[in-house]
Amino acid sequence: MGLDGNAQNAIRAARQTFTKGGVDPLKLALEVVGDLEDLRCLDERYREEIRALLGPAEGPSRWISRTPFVPPRYLKPRGRNSFEGQIAAELSSRNRPAPTMVRRLDPLESLRIRHFVRARRRGPSPPVDIGFAVEMQFDQPVQGPICLGYGSHFGLGLFACQE
Repeated sequence: MGLDGNAQNAIRAARQTFTKGGVDPLKLALEVVGDLEDLRCLDERYREEIRALLGPAEGPSRWISRTPFVPPRYLKPRGRNSFEGQIAAELSSRNRPAPTMVRRLDPLESLRIRHFVRARRRGPSPPVDIGFAVEMQFDQPVQGPICLGYGSHFGLGLFACQE
């Protein structure tokens, strides 16, 4: 969704923050200013990586895990809490279309999943402490970045587009 000008100004103006039970104040930083097209035009060193994270401009798209997908709820064999159902729900909550195909990849061939931290040191642990490598296909272009599942705001569940 991005941050509009008012939100960016509020972040720049923040001088002090507080956290409940935290040791230190929360630090805010504005990482990037611009829109997705500005990111696509970055220096050549970053262009391919940015393009992979932002997705295609047109046509069908295929997305593959860069970091493990950790399901946000206990897995059930069928329904909305199934593996595929949780991915579809996560995409829907981010205003993305449902994939036409979801496939678990062999973690030995795609990611070194065991090297990723999948749980917080303090705080609630994930319902399922398992990371999956995933491939998703869509019949239309889907804009990235796509981060899904438990810990997605900390870098888990990051996907990149494969053309």
